Amino acid sequence: MKKVKNLLLKKGEGEHSHIISSSKDFIKYKNLGENLMLLEVPKDSKVTHEEHGTIIPKKGNYYVISQQEFDPLLGDFRAVFD
Repeated sequence: MKKVKNLLLKKGEGEHSHIISSSKDFIKYKNLGENLMLLEVPKDSKVTHEEHGTIIPKKGNYYVISQQEFDPLLGDFRAVFD
């Protein structure tokens, strides 16, 4: 697993992003595929987003899944933007 202090979870439309950060410990993560990530989150972490505010997750392991939607006009799946 890789270790970081700040991690971009998802880039939204325009300048909006979901970012998890930790001031003391490292956030550990591993990409498991194109739309799936495993996180090991320390207790001092927070998730920030310019529009949604701040979320304080509990210490633990989390899966981050990028939401997809089906476009019937294109006949294909695409990423959902926030």
